[in-house]
Amino acid sequence: MPTLTEQDYTDLSLAIDEGTDWIALSFVRSADDKKTVDSILKDKGATIPVIAKIEKWEALDHLDKIIEIFDGVMVARGDLGVEIPQEQVPLIQKKIITMANKAGKPVIIATQLLETMVEAPTPTRAEISDIANAIFDGTDALLVTGETAVGKFPDKVIEVLKKVIIETEKTIDFNSILQPIGHEHHTADAISHATCQIANDMNINIILSLTHSGSTARMIARYKPSANIIALTPVEKTYRQLSIIWGVTPKMIKEYSRSDDIPSVSAKFIDGNNILKNGDKYVVTGGVPVGIAGTTNFVFVQKAK
Repeated sequence: MPTLTEQDYTDLSLAIDEGTDWIALSFVRSADDKKTVDSILKDKGATIPVIAKIEKWEALDHLDKIIEIFDGVMVARGDLGVEIPQEQVPLIQKKIITMANKAGKPVIIATQLLETMVEAPTPTRAEISDIANAIFDGTDALLVTGETAVGKFPDKVIEVLKKVIIETEKTIDFNSILQPIGHEHHTADAISHATCQIANDMNINIILSLTHSGSTARMIARYKPSANIIALTPVEKTYRQLSIIWGVTPKMIKEYSRSDDIPSVSAKFIDGNNILKNGDKYVVTGGVPVGIAGTTNFVFVQKAK
């Protein structure tokens, strides 16, 4: 079967024309499936990250390569539960989350998170536990579909998700989940890991990531630091794309073009938002030359004034 149907081509073209932030490819079987989407993106001059929806049994034989090639993964539990025995779905979910975390790729858990809330105003205890366990395992995002698309209580669904996420993350020992440095041993990997280690060792609660493409913030997030990651970007598309990345709070700032501007841009944001008290420290990281993706190569600690 082809990766994309005729309707998929039409929908993808429309999504690109409308400036979508992420593309999720359904029924991925292998890493090669991304080539078709990449070809269309190239023809249209678009650069959009692509998420692999894991919902076919064939994909389970190629998880390493899929996670390596795609920009993120989604565990689509509904269709996956039809393709494989249902009792295997939780094990596969945990495996995919672990693999994606190690690769530094965002992972999304989807389908029937709060299914009873399509009709009822309260969830079951089992649903609450399901959400909490996905968070403990390391998921970046939780996707509700029918609960908010056709459900009777969409506002309550979001309220429940928010409460469970906040309560669950309060109990996480971030020192124990700090990911080891990536095997690539690139400068960007080393700087990103060092940024998190500095924040942990010095009990610093804020990491400022100055980024145009979002790559710096994503690389820091892969290591799961205890500090809050605030991504400062002058690019609106990057601002939106970073919203699904674990631990990252994206903020829009005015354009800057010189590396010499970075300390003052950072200080202006901290001071202008009353985030820290006078004398509190924060870590700043990013890359120079400014605006070049994947060049994370500096880190420094600065005091709020």
